[in-house]
Amino acid sequence: MQDIAKAFVAGVVGFGLGCALLNFTSGQSTAVALPSVDMVQYTAPRAPAFLPYQYEVPAEMRTLRGARSYEGELASVKTAPEVSFVKDAFNKRAASFVKDAVNFKPVLPDIAEAGVNILDDGAKIFSEPYSPKVSQPIQEAEVLSAQKKWGEGIVEIGKLAGSPAEATAKAESVISTLYGYKTGPVLFKPTKAAAKPFRLDPTAALSYFVSGNTAFPEDKGFALKPWTGVRFENNGVLLEGTTALAQGNYFFTDTDGKETKVEYTFGYFRDSEGQLRINLHHSSLPFKPA
Repeated sequence: MQDIAKAFVAGVVGFGLGCALLNFTSGQSTAVALPSVDMVQYTAPRAPAFLPYQYEVPAEMRTLRGARSYEGELASVKTAPEVSFVKDAFNKRAASFVKDAVNFKPVLPDIAEAGVNILDDGAKIFSEPYSPKVSQPIQEAEVLSAQKKWGEGIVEIGKLAGSPAEATAKAESVISTLYGYKTGPVLFKPTKAAAKPFRLDPTAALSYFVSGNTAFPEDKGFALKPWTGVRFENNGVLLEGTTALAQGNYFFTDTDGKETKVEYTFGYFRDSEGQLRINLHHSSLPFKPA
C-alpha cells in the first residue's frame, strides 16, 4: 500500500514538474517572439498588382488659367463672391492693358533663385469657372484658327511699314488680341533677339514686332520686313483640356517670294471669355552644323 502511495505522489510531482517546465519554456519562447518597447518593427511593402498605364485627358479642366488674379490689384474688392471677383479681375486687367500696355509688369517673387523669374508666384487659382465657355476643351480647329490669325496679323503689320504709328497700333492690337498678357505671364522668346532674348511683357513684345524702343536697340521690327504670307506646318499638337501646345515649322514669305523657315513652339489657353490666347511662344532658326 505504501508503494502505491509513493508511486501516486511521484506521479503527481512529476506531472507538476512537467507542467512547470512546459510553462517556463513557453514563456521564454513568447518573450523572444515579442519585441521590446524600444524595438522598431519593419514590414516589407507588398508589391502592388500590375496595372497598365492609362492616361485620359479630362473632359473638363476645373483649374483655369484665365481665372487668375494677383495680390494687391483688387485689394478693395472684399465682399464679392469668388466668381464675380475673378471676372472683375480679368476685366480690370484687360481695361488697363488697352489703356496703357506699358503699365503691365510681370509678377515676380521677393526671393527667387538667381536668374530665374517665378512668374506665377502669388497667383490665385480659382477652381470654379465663371463662363461656360472657359471649361470647354480646346479643339484642333481652334489651334489652327489661332495660328492663321497670328500669321495674318504679321502680314497686316508689314503692310503698314511706311506708317510707323499705324503699324504700332496694329501690332498692339495683335498682341492684345492673341497673346495672354492681359491675364498673366507670357513666355515669349522671339527668333531674332540675342541681347534680350526673352520678352515677358507686352512692351518688350511690341518692340520686337515694330522696334522703336530704345530699351531694345537690337530690334529692327520683325513684322516690318514686310512679309506677304505666313504658313504653319504643325509637327505635333497636344490638346490638354483647356490648354494646348503646337510645335513645328512656319514659313515667312518676303516680297520676292522667298520663304524663310523658322521652328516654333506655341502654347495656348482659354481666357475668361473662352477665347484662345498664347502664353508660350518660342521661335528659332534651324540649326546649322559648323
